[in-house]
Amino acid sequence: MIDVRLTGLLLVGLLGCGDTPDDAFVSEYFEIEPSDSEVLCRGLLEDMEAQFARVTDVLDLPTMSPFQIEYGPSAVEKHCSIFGVPDIPGCTVGLLDRTIIATGYSALYHEIVHGVRRGNGKHGSNFFEEGIAEVLSGFRPFPYIVEMRAADIERGPKFLAMLSGAEIKGYDYAIAGHFMSWLFAEFGDTTVAEFLNDDNFGTDVEAVFAGHFGMSLEAAETLWRTSSEVSYTWGNVCDPARDLAWDGSAIEFTGRVDCDAANTIGPSILGTIRARSHCFTPEQAGSLRVEFMATSGAAEFRQQYCTGPGGPLSPEHYQDKKVLAGETINLPFSHCTWEAVIATELDAPIDFVLRLSQP
Repeated sequence: MIDVRLTGLLLVGLLGCGDTPDDAFVSEYFEIEPSDSEVLCRGLLEDMEAQFARVTDVLDLPTMSPFQIEYGPSAVEKHCSIFGVPDIPGCTVGLLDRTIIATGYSALYHEIVHGVRRGNGKHGSNFFEEGIAEVLSGFRPFPYIVEMRAADIERGPKFLAMLSGAEIKGYDYAIAGHFMSWLFAEFGDTTVAEFLNDDNFGTDVEAVFAGHFGMSLEAAETLWRTSSEVSYTWGNVCDPARDLAWDGSAIEFTGRVDCDAANTIGPSILGTIRARSHCFTPEQAGSLRVEFMATSGAAEFRQQYCTGPGGPLSPEHYQDKKVLAGETINLPFSHCTWEAVIATELDAPIDFVLRLSQP
């Protein structure tokens, strides 16, 4: 049996339900069938459920469960090779109860958005479909960030909205995500959802756009080019509920990274698993003594955001940092918020202690 791990999901193969494969799992939102020797950690699968719930809520669509997910390289090759895109990370095919999401780790949250829409019989202009999938793919702990100067874009929304899926190229995805971000910011969730869910969305996108946004697509493009932000971010790495608090002049963070544990997500395409992100903010810029006590793995630190003046600090204060198991080292940190990521190999779960203190 292929090793897919999630406490709380129903192993339908053991119960002998219909034609469901022996290695498939079902939950409230999906039935997942892994290919190859894929493993999905419990935390990742719980996040998948949360993403399904979140997407159906934002798009105001019912849960057409269970969605069928085929996970892993062989599944992607089987279902996505028809698109002729080299190294395609995933795809969603079919409509209603014939919808199949074929994906690996990197495209998972993006394809879930397509799956929710197609599972509800919703599909139209590929430009807008990719735009909403890009925006809503920003989910813990992987935010979606898109940056561009709209005034400099050659292939604009009016042109791209008329293209087929095969004609949408790599950078067009970012344009779609940026324009969709602007629509959300200017008109709100409800109007965007009503536009995407309109029964005529798939047949006359320009008329439907004008009906919901009160302007033509061409006029909206002009406004987007002149008034949109350079950068939009959807989703947050740091969750206040998991912030690491200082106890005097020290932080001590203990835990376990194990694919069977609810706090663990992965594996990544590199085969590593990681604890959910925890964030902290140094009391001031300067050096911190970092101790990482574990049998294997590493603790990585990634700067997320800063508030207030930065001060005259060296570039090293702002750079990402990595401490291996068993190491104790003094490292420079800016007075910014940092993400702490504890990671290890899939077959090497660890108990760990991470301690930060003044040197």
